[in-house]
Amino acid sequence: MAFVCIQGLPLSSQNLSSFQHFTFLSEFPQNTVQAICQDSRGYIWVGTESGLNKYDGKRIINYKLGYNGNFSLVGKSINAIVENKAHQLWVGTDKGLTLFYPNGTPEQNKNLQAIADRINKKETGKNLECILQLSNSKMVFGYRPGMLIYDPSSEKFISQELVIRGKKVPAPFVVSLLENSKNQIVAITNRHGVMIMDDQFHVLQDFPMQLFGSDPELNLHNGILLPDNKLFIASNKGLFILSLQEGAIPKKIQDQQGLAISAMQFNCQTYDPFKNRVLSGSNSAGIFTFDTSGLLIDHLADNAGSKKLQSNNIFFLLTDKQGQGYWAGHGKGLIKFFYQEDQFFSKAVTDKDGSPMRVYPLYTEDNKNLLIGTERQLIRYNIPLNKFEQLNIGEKTEVRFNYIYRATPELLLFCTKSGIYFTDNQLTPAVKKISTRYPELSFTDTFNILCALKISDSEIVFGARGINGGGLIRWNFRTHTTDKFEHREGDSTSVCNNTINYLALSPQGDIIVCTNNGICLFNKQTGRFKQILPPGTGGISYPQVNAILPEADTWWIGTYGGGLNKYDLRTKQISYITEKEGLANNDIYAVYRGYGTQLWMSTNRGLVLYDSKSGRIRNYDQADGLVNNEFNRTSSFHKGDTMYFGGINGFNFFNPQHILQNNLAPLAEIEKTVLLKGGTEKLLFPDSLRNITLTYTENTLKFYLASPFYINPGKTIFWYRILPSQKEWLSNGTNNELILTQLQPGKHRLEVKSVSSDGVESSNISVLNIYISPPWYQTWWFRILCILAISLILFAFYKMRVNQLRNENKIRNQMASDLHDDLGSTMNSIKVYANLAMMDNQAEKYLPLVKLSTHEAISGIRDIIWVLDDTKDSIDSLLTRVGHFASNLCDASNVKYDLHLSNEAARFKLGLEERRNLYMMLKEVINNAIKYAEATVITVHAELQRGKPVFSVADNGKGFDTTKVNNGNGLKNLGRRAKEIKYRLAIDSVAGKGTTVAVGKI
Repeated sequence: MAFVCIQGLPLSSQNLSSFQHFTFLSEFPQNTVQAICQDSRGYIWVGTESGLNKYDGKRIINYKLGYNGNFSLVGKSINAIVENKAHQLWVGTDKGLTLFYPNGTPEQNKNLQAIADRINKKETGKNLECILQLSNSKMVFGYRPGMLIYDPSSEKFISQELVIRGKKVPAPFVVSLLENSKNQIVAITNRHGVMIMDDQFHVLQDFPMQLFGSDPELNLHNGILLPDNKLFIASNKGLFILSLQEGAIPKKIQDQQGLAISAMQFNCQTYDPFKNRVLSGSNSAGIFTFDTSGLLIDHLADNAGSKKLQSNNIFFLLTDKQGQGYWAGHGKGLIKFFYQEDQFFSKAVTDKDGSPMRVYPLYTEDNKNLLIGTERQLIRYNIPLNKFEQLNIGEKTEVRFNYIYRATPELLLFCTKSGIYFTDNQLTPAVKKISTRYPELSFTDTFNILCALKISDSEIVFGARGINGGGLIRWNFRTHTTDKFEHREGDSTSVCNNTINYLALSPQGDIIVCTNNGICLFNKQTGRFKQILPPGTGGISYPQVNAILPEADTWWIGTYGGGLNKYDLRTKQISYITEKEGLANNDIYAVYRGYGTQLWMSTNRGLVLYDSKSGRIRNYDQADGLVNNEFNRTSSFHKGDTMYFGGINGFNFFNPQHILQNNLAPLAEIEKTVLLKGGTEKLLFPDSLRNITLTYTENTLKFYLASPFYINPGKTIFWYRILPSQKEWLSNGTNNELILTQLQPGKHRLEVKSVSSDGVESSNISVLNIYISPPWYQTWWFRILCILAISLILFAFYKMRVNQLRNENKIRNQMASDLHDDLGSTMNSIKVYANLAMMDNQAEKYLPLVKLSTHEAISGIRDIIWVLDDTKDSIDSLLTRVGHFASNLCDASNVKYDLHLSNEAARFKLGLEERRNLYMMLKEVINNAIKYAEATVITVHAELQRGKPVFSVADNGKGFDTTKVNNGNGLKNLGRRAKEIKYRLAIDSVAGKGTTVAVGKI
């Protein structure tokens, strides 16, 4: 299809035929679209011959016959989809009604389907063709054949035969149900005309088929009501307009603009309240647009020149609720026409064999004839006629074009990879080498000329690439003289690089030279250069400068790798706008001032719109209707109200004033929550308060995010945060799947928002409260038990410590008693013996006694010190101490002393009191054996029995009869000490055979 009224076309009046960009969706189980509904949240529901589908701008979810996770679809073929005031979806199928909440739980939808089943029983086996909710909330159903009314408040049905003027009407095939301004039902039937009824099916007015004509094959298909109570009706024999008033006669829309409208079959219609127009979908001729009087405005059909519709058989049309465009359904899928996505006019440029060609320079003087320089040829394109024409270069060789520049009214210059060409007029086909007329420029025939600029009435400067001759060339076409300026190493007055990418004049009259090594100024009087913006710290962000837009106070500099640089002439400060700030790409090819504060840039990833006042950035690419994402250096032009940008396979042009920023706010939704566990997925249904409770082992969740927003939906960005642990918003990019792993036990609040491609945040924040129950060892009752257990342990430790202190105190008291009894009496004896020695002058008699008593006192003190020494706590240490005592005593009494100690017993540790009492007991037994038993051998054994220590002292003395022995203080002390340390005392003695005393740990 050719462009129709493209130039200066106001966006508000844009017609379907002038749409350049559209979205075609065919990802349905079956592509024949029979019904479309846009619900209150913005989702698009699409009914086909084999199921129901939901579209949110990014994903298409298919629901087929049978159970679909939270609801059941009773029929396969979808005829009608309606959302009622309670946000329930009523779906009419070939097998009856399906009723459900889109995000309801299985239990909720089971209860709703029970209502639908009651309705289905009333009309068993009948096709449900159309559904209408009245303003009083009653639901009206149109069947093939028949009608039914259901009152949700009373749960009652109204179903009765229709009577018109006293005659019964055979069960009508109802194709469309509407409600007029008087809150009456308008029913359009296939073969019985139009009826107006109340909500009890009382026919108030009818327009029989005879009024529509005498053709016996006439069938009515669909109708829409306009605000003025006018009815547009689609039929298999054209379109009718009917004013719903008594005595009115349907008026047939006549043929217009050579189209046989009156004979066409029309299937569907939609009314656009934003533009006050009607769109009608035909069976074989595409989409027609009419004003409300029936005058044809526009026609869009699929033909050899345009394949927008994919099919001319249109089954359903819908106007977007926000007035952004239209939805069209046909036999191959769904098409979306949205104004905000259709603001750029694009055109592919191909070679004779159909291969794409790179577009470099673009030039026009009237915004009608566009000159296009490619990598091989020069092309003229007539915009209104959509016609391409290849121009003759003259040498019949392929030439790479870089730049087109009007030097004088008679001289149009073409800068190419192989020198400079010219023509007298852009409409003149012949393009010649400039040296054929101006031989002084013959040396440039092999130069790669990148740009040109007129600097006076008679002078032009050219910028060349620094290969095969580079630098700046100054040409006076009046005097036919030239000067060449090249970079000289170490000369700061020479041009800063031999590759010159762009030339410009500043408002102050400066000649700005943009090179591969920064920017310098050229003084045409002196012929000298001054580098003012070198690359590096405090300079431009990247050496190669491709473009500059010099304005009164600010220079906007486009670099190849460093983004956009802003140079403030007043402060001499430079700032940078890069990908970090939101640019699509840091490779800038062109910079132009657009409408108001707009700055337009071409990059390697599309076009960028930068607001020089607010700093807001909007990136455009193929999703916005551009012919390609990669643009080229010098491939741009700005003429009047139109901008042109060329790229790798074509070009775009547009009016910057018509590029409207979308201020509509998208929505954000957590559409579905899935539990990931053990490699399986389980669908979760939050309750009405958006709460989910899970166990601590169920802590990995996948969320499907949605933003039912259709203006560049592929660029909608999702943001999320998890309170209270994460307060900053995190970007999930354009990915609508979010996975959270290892959620800790406790309460989490997941918040999700979306941001449109124009940077507008969603009007809502979707919230899901997640509670992960803790494991048993993190529960409150377990904590209480732990506190109680710790308290008991601390109390037990306290009691043990108290007992330990009591035992230590007891030992100290015993020690004190021992010191008092033994050491005290010994010291008293020493005192008595000393006095006697002094009084009686019998020192030789009493001094030995003093010495003996002193030795006993020292020995007693050493015993006490040994007992208190914690390092002497083994059995080996105990028996070593006993051996010191026993050896000396046995030697003095001529008794043999033997010790038998097992290795495992030697290392066994004894307690303080245990060690003291064992020591005193063993000393007592050995001392008794020497004093009373008249033994010649004393043997001490120590071993472990079942891990417990056992000691025995045996002698070969005279022994005694244990049954007759007097239980004196010695035996009592042994028994008492054994009991104190929980040992068992055993004495085995036979007269004449010796005695054995054994003590063992109980």
